[in-house]
Amino acid sequence: MKKLMTVLFFLMAFGLTNTLSAKELTLKEAMEATCRVIGKGHKTMDGRQTYTSGSGTVIQENKYTYSILTNAHVVRKAGGKVLVNFYRDGLETRSIIGKIVWRSFNGDGIDIAVIEVRKSDFKYFNPRVIPLASVDIMIERGTEIYGAGCPRGAWLQAWRSRILEIDNGRIVFSMMPESGQSGSAVMATVEIDGEKYTRIVGLLTWRIERPSQDIRLGSGLSLQQMYHILRHDNKAVQ
Repeated sequence: MKKLMTVLFFLMAFGLTNTLSAKELTLKEAMEATCRVIGKGHKTMDGRQTYTSGSGTVIQENKYTYSILTNAHVVRKAGGKVLVNFYRDGLETRSIIGKIVWRSFNGDGIDIAVIEVRKSDFKYFNPRVIPLASVDIMIERGTEIYGAGCPRGAWLQAWRSRILEIDNGRIVFSMMPESGQSGSAVMATVEIDGEKYTRIVGLLTWRIERPSQDIRLGSGLSLQQMYHILRHDNKAVQ
């Protein structure tokens, strides 16, 4: 089943999205693809339920559903349920139930999950869709990137940064994320056949913090790493 979901997700990321929905967007427009994700965490010793919070981005749609990309550590297990909220024009949607349809996690740089939500659950506005960039898109050091997330489970906030390093399947950038921004899509403006588009080029996943060295950076899965995981039975670049 895991391999089947990997193949389906790989095909989904490549050509089934309406690319017209993601021509070059303003940051405000790009934020409309991003949601807060609330999931169940572990239970404490005294039986209390804890909750996780993170962010996600809509990368694909079909007639009935939207698919949301996030980090595996934001959600608990495949088949489980989460709550998502989207934002537009100063408004927040009600909490919408999402199903975790695919999840892959280990300690070697794999941290991806996909959530599915029903279109019928959106009453007032629909989210934007921003697909992954094609695998041949090369992002260089110094590229401006941007995105949005829900720090500490709060209201959606935008961010901008620049790529500092690309190495071993990870990108490092100048903005140190807050807790709750994990799962945010790393977006950039790319050129396709002479036209500019907003595309996902990475997935915000970790923070790098070494106060004694005055280092406070962000890090995430690179575009090539995500494709490598999807193509090679969830194995990360080493």
